[in-house]
Amino acid sequence: MRVGFIGLGHMGGPMSANILAAGHDLVVHDVRAEAAAGLLASGAAWAASPRETGAGRDVVITMLPTPRHVADVLLGQDGLLDGLAPGAVWVDMSTSVPEVAERVMAVAGPRQVAVVDAPVSGMAAGAKAGSLQIFVGGAAADYQRIRPLLEAMGDPGRILHVGGNGAGYTVKLMINLLWFGHLAATAEVLTVGVRAGVDLAMLATSSSVTCCQCLSAVTMTTRSPWRWPARTLAWLSTWRGKQAFPPR
Repeated sequence: MRVGFIGLGHMGGPMSANILAAGHDLVVHDVRAEAAAGLLASGAAWAASPRETGAGRDVVITMLPTPRHVADVLLGQDGLLDGLAPGAVWVDMSTSVPEVAERVMAVAGPRQVAVVDAPVSGMAAGAKAGSLQIFVGGAAADYQRIRPLLEAMGDPGRILHVGGNGAGYTVKLMINLLWFGHLAATAEVLTVGVRAGVDLAMLATSSSVTCCQCLSAVTMTTRSPWRWPARTLAWLSTWRGKQAFPPR
């Protein structure tokens, strides 16, 4: 498949490398040309602009920092949308918002360019391993068409077609909201427990063997709290503007 990829950061870099390794014809673009060096050495081609990235491509993927960057890349000067031919598919894997996709769709629809949102979960480690979880919003036919590309970047068993356009963004944002809610709850629990005189390590051990384990798994990943870096503990200690934890 002829693929374009825009955004070669800590997520997009390894994701695009996995697409190339799967045998697809890849053209890449980033605001930092040096970010493409490894990909170009492995056989990818360079595009000088988003518009050029879309030329002659079946599918173009964007993986960008914010919704504003997505809008600029698609709709700005030398934007991607102006380079995509009828029948092409734009897949946005950024953590963005439905409003941006709606703006793009208003222009893309009359040009017969399909739009799919497919944000991911799994962080840089998952991007490198090709084991990302992917939440896909868009038409079923478009989802089936791009699924081979998604399988190059994600765990096939965790690539989910979650609904129509915008549903992928929404699912990812709800997961983020849940994660941050758990993080806030964890910080509050640790703060109150330590201020009440319980040792931090003992509090963490106790919570890890109770019904709190699922919450801890979400917020703490594989690290035990007493192994967190000093900067993380310092942040937790000032959660409410007070020093909650004694120096360790």
